[in-house]
Order: sequence, then structure tokens, then C-alpha cells
Amino acid sequence: MLIGGDPDIGKLTLLLQALSEVAHDRRALYISGGESSDQIALSAQRPGLLDEHLNQASEL
Repeated sequence: MLIGGDPDIGKLTLLLQALSEVAHDRRALYISGGESSDQIALSAQRPGLLDEHLNQASEL
């Protein structure tokens, strides 16, 4: 699935929330070409979305 939109409208937070729900039952992977791994981890920490089954990868 590809999600697009204007910068800073909450795409990353929305996707992390959805993947967090998926990760309760199975492993989930978020791959980004626009955010660094540190940026993704920081965004996931803020709303408490970190999950041991939610993995991420970044091209940056």
C-alpha cells in the first residue's frame, strides 16, 4: 500500500497506529523512503505505538 499526501499531515502517525494494531496478532513491517529510522522510532514513541512485533526499515 502506498500512502501519499502533504508533508506533516500525520501519514506516519496514522500508519504506525494501523501497524501497531496489526502487530498485536502478527509481525508488521514499515518501510520508508522518506524518513530515517530514528525519525520513525521517535514518531512511534510519542503516541506509545512501539511494539516488539512492529519492525521498520528506512532507505535514508
